[in-house]
Amino acid sequence: MKKYASALALAAGLAAPAAFAAPTIDFNGEYEFNAYSVDMDQPGVRSDRASAQLLRLGVNAKLDDGVQLVTRLNLSNRTWTGDAGNAGAGVYSPDTADNVTLDLGYVQLPLAGVLRVGRQESNWGNCFVSCDDRRDRIQWLGRVGTTSIGVGYDKRLEGATNNADDGTGYYAFAIGKIGPAVAGLLYYHYRFSDDFPNAATAGDELNLLSPYFQAKIAGIDLQGTFAYQDHPAFDDEQLGAYLRAGYDFGVVKLEGQLVWTDGYAPNQGFDSLSSMINNSPENKNSAISRAAIGVDTIGGALRVSGNVNKQVKLIGAVGYYDNGDSNDFGLANENEMTFVDLQAHYQLTPSTLVWATAGRVSIDPAVGRDRDIDGFSLNLRTTF
Repeated sequence: MKKYASALALAAGLAAPAAFAAPTIDFNGEYEFNAYSVDMDQPGVRSDRASAQLLRLGVNAKLDDGVQLVTRLNLSNRTWTGDAGNAGAGVYSPDTADNVTLDLGYVQLPLAGVLRVGRQESNWGNCFVSCDDRRDRIQWLGRVGTTSIGVGYDKRLEGATNNADDGTGYYAFAIGKIGPAVAGLLYYHYRFSDDFPNAATAGDELNLLSPYFQAKIAGIDLQGTFAYQDHPAFDDEQLGAYLRAGYDFGVVKLEGQLVWTDGYAPNQGFDSLSSMINNSPENKNSAISRAAIGVDTIGGALRVSGNVNKQVKLIGAVGYYDNGDSNDFGLANENEMTFVDLQAHYQLTPSTLVWATAGRVSIDPAVGRDRDIDGFSLNLRTTF
């Protein structure tokens, strides 16, 4: 009997997990509602009108050994479709609308810095290069003095698991202070496997180099990003950059920016200063974003914003982007875009923001009729 009891105790000990203190659990969440109307100014086509909602819930667990588990789920990602619901594609991100899907999910391990393994968020260059993207990623983060450094691996495309038809990324970056500026440098290498589905890039490689900076000099807020890329599908290197400056006069803040592209179009989430041009992050798409800065563009914009009181903020912006006629990087899309944009924001509670937008983008194409695209939205966001 004694041997039998000892055996049971040993088996129980082997089966039991190591004893840790109860993890610290943090919950976070976000709900966003958008009602919108967009008139594309196309003969015989009525305005696009709908309502949509995004609901996310995150649970982060921190163990007493320094390990963290970070998760966030999409609980709703859909256009309002009525009582029957909708199981189609999500309106904000590529995930299925009414199914619970993984938005973020990774483990963070203390390893001479931190090592993160799993589904992670990707941003770079103030959304000029990457904006609210999701990557299946292994990433190590550390510090050298006051400079943050990182290296990583991305699985960008998984084909058949028994075939060399994948896309993989490898990267390194550093972020630190240079005088009054915070600056970063990213190098990204994309490898197309030999049997990659697109024959034009199969077996080839892509390199991206992108510095960015943010600074405040003599009261002027400055930021900018430059991108160099050598996509193998094109003969010439792809370049793009922007520079933004802003000054807070107390009553109002004035901002202006210049954008130039020669083959490298900014990410869809880049802030053009118009709610209808770009400004549609990868995993929080905007229903009223109906135009984009192209690959052969020069232009600029001005924005003025001010607080009426602690809760109410008004924003107005105007701008012009000339998308040129170059066909060096694919089909030419020559047009001139002029925009005006108005917004009103009301901080209902510390957790909840209500805002409305009204914008027009006038598009003057080289071929075809001019169009005035009008967009309006009413929005609500609660975060915790």
